[in-house]
Amino acid sequence: MGPGSRYLPGLLPGLALFGTGLATLVAPLTAAVLASVPEERVGVGSAVNNATARLAGLLGTAIIPIAAGLGGLKELRGAGLAEGVGAALRLSAGLCLAGAAVAYATVRDRAAGTRR
Repeated sequence: MGPGSRYLPGLLPGLALFGTGLATLVAPLTAAVLASVPEERVGVGSAVNNATARLAGLLGTAIIPIAAGLGGLKELRGAGLAEGVGAALRLSAGLCLAGAAVAYATVRDRAAGTRR
């Protein structure tokens, strides 16, 4: 995006990709996590899943900008902002990949005792 960018070619593709990513990640991961919890503990499993998601969102909102170098008001203008946002997006993508690896390694199918 830049000055004079239009919605359809400039913003919509990224928003569509973001929405697709959420739809293909969040619901299946939640289902896999809840399927790996014994039936009598599904409520606790859901609560832990929700609390973990909320905590990750809060920490991500607070820590990623600082880690990307967006900690001061000087950097929030011009090229410094663009560089910081790019770094924050790369950091976020890396954290998402790490989270996917952890989920793959730890979420198990309760019936078969194997990874989901």
